[in-house]
Amino acid sequence: MKGFLIILLLALVQPAFSLPEFCRKVGANAVVAAGFLHSALNPTPYVPNHNIPEPAKVVHVQASANHQTEFEAFAKQENLTVSTFNVLNLAMHVGRFEPDAKTGKRVQKDEIREKDKEAIKKTAETLRELTSDIIFLQEVEDQETLDNFMKAHEDLLGRKYIGLLIEANDSRGIDVAVMIRADLGLEYEYVSHQNMPWHSDAYPERDKVFSRDATALIARRPGNPKPLFIILNTHSKSKRTEIEGDPESYLIREGQGHALTDLKAYYEKLYPGVPIMLAGDMNNNANTAPEYAPLKDPHHGNMKDAFDLVTNPMKQDDDDRVTHTYHPLDEQHHELPAHKDQMDIILVNDVAAPLVKSAKVHKYHNDWTGQEYPSANTFAQRKHQPSDHRPVRVEFDLQKLLKVWSN
Repeated sequence: MKGFLIILLLALVQPAFSLPEFCRKVGANAVVAAGFLHSALNPTPYVPNHNIPEPAKVVHVQASANHQTEFEAFAKQENLTVSTFNVLNLAMHVGRFEPDAKTGKRVQKDEIREKDKEAIKKTAETLRELTSDIIFLQEVEDQETLDNFMKAHEDLLGRKYIGLLIEANDSRGIDVAVMIRADLGLEYEYVSHQNMPWHSDAYPERDKVFSRDATALIARRPGNPKPLFIILNTHSKSKRTEIEGDPESYLIREGQGHALTDLKAYYEKLYPGVPIMLAGDMNNNANTAPEYAPLKDPHHGNMKDAFDLVTNPMKQDDDDRVTHTYHPLDEQHHELPAHKDQMDIILVNDVAAPLVKSAKVHKYHNDWTGQEYPSANTFAQRKHQPSDHRPVRVEFDLQKLLKVWSN
């Protein structure tokens, strides 16, 4: 009877999220699985919010004095290459935080310590190998750390970047940031939406929806008000449970998914006909997790994963789409099978969709042989990587993009 009920529930829930995801939760913790199941079967209906508050902060980056020549060189490129990478901090491990059972506030469980020098070097090498015009980052300590990292590794990075970071809602030093090639001949607005409000009866003391931030990079050619493109960057709430009534913090991520859908609509209304992308670490699979359904719903966000727009797209469960691995332990501290998912993503709107040429997960590799590694099956394999995430790299047809912009 129990097996029949589980099969029946799976049949009902399967459209909302993946079968392996539910099976893991049932096998790991019946209480968490029941809460997850309830949330998946009873998602909060998405109601568009058109009242987007004023940005918390806007950073303006002027083009260089040589912008005309720089833009002419940039405009001859075939592609605009955009990547997203959760770097697991650039200088320090910020430690592990868990909610206090009585106060609900985060309590630090591990000491802050310096990140391994070899891991920092491998992070810089990975950024170089991405050969990207723009790289969106998650889990960066602060602007000073970003600047110091780029300066210390300028030769290794292979090109000069502009680094932008706005301090936001997470006090632990895991902000979102962006690195932009310094010679594109463009000017930018970097906009923080960290103050977008949120109300939930489950979290009466929480008044902001984003755990970190949702930023918008608006790129323009100097003197032209029409953006060339707009790219959002975010880092959603982790699956660490904060309160008993919200297993794996589903409600928080659901609120964030709704807010991101609102932001995409806001910028489309503000700048019609402009390519809009969304990059970031979603801390769940944005293609299958019910909390992100409005982002991809054709009647609402209607955003598409760049991976699904290339010729011969990979299946959802293909190892080449895995961007994150998690390695849990059982009660005897024996390592269980790895949880693997595509948590990192670049979504595109209807204008940007025809511009996608390629999409790939960047693989770590053997420094000596160049042999690429599959996603980590064990923590021993994972700890040799500079991050628990693998980057996503997408190429957009720049020549088509310039035609869209000029129309």
